[in-house]
Amino acid sequence: MQEYSDFTPSGEHPPDERVVHRIRCTILERKDDEKSHPPDSFPYGMVIDDTCTMQWLDMVRTMRIELPLNSKRPTVNRRFLCDSKRELVSTIEKMVLQGLEKAGFNTNEFTVFCNKYMRILEYDRKGSELLPHRDGTKTCDETGHKSSHTLLLFLSYCENGGETILMDGKGDWPMQRNISVSNERRFRHWEQKNEKYQDVSDADKTHVCIGIQPIKGRIFLFPHNWPHAGGTCEYTKNCFESRNDYTEKAIIIISQFNPLLFEK
Repeated sequence: MQEYSDFTPSGEHPPDERVVHRIRCTILERKDDEKSHPPDSFPYGMVIDDTCTMQWLDMVRTMRIELPLNSKRPTVNRRFLCDSKRELVSTIEKMVLQGLEKAGFNTNEFTVFCNKYMRILEYDRKGSELLPHRDGTKTCDETGHKSSHTLLLFLSYCENGGETILMDGKGDWPMQRNISVSNERRFRHWEQKNEKYQDVSDADKTHVCIGIQPIKGRIFLFPHNWPHAGGTCEYTKNCFESRNDYTEKAIIIISQFNPLLFEK
């Protein structure tokens, strides 16, 4: 596990408290899953956009390239990072708190803690996918607490496919392959002014509830026990590069954390 501490360039320490007003945050809930969470937990997912700068994301990408590449898995390349000085994860924690504030929560009632161990996942082959599964918990060696949520930070775009797909967890959902997301089930930010939560319980015949598209800088956080999969990557190199001048080849980069998110 490689350590890397030089995350923040001089004069750049996102997120900036002055830009909370432009952050977009939607809270996701599963009404069919409420009973599986302890009463004092945070049983929701979150999609947060526009909370970090492109300069900061490019800096993280530069850091990624310096890490050793692990190609042992057939569908995804991985890099591993230990943020021992918590310079990156502390920024992520602030972003999540800003998302909670934007969604109308009292952030004084929450503690957000991200594990220092991270995986950077790179999908560089057409047809790559992540099969349906649930995530397991991790015990933090700093606090002794077990993690409750998975957090994805997308560092690149994927215009066709590659979504993180929430599934209903019913029937033969673990057996689904080559999963795609219809246009009506692609995530869009919740615009109902009188509703704080967007229910994502309903599913189609392939058990797909909603697909969260990779957008550079997007944060997607959800409880470990929510069934999910990685949609098949259908892009070509040329169309992908037209969306992202900073990427040399067709690649989705996801930095995965396991944060502890709980009410005080």
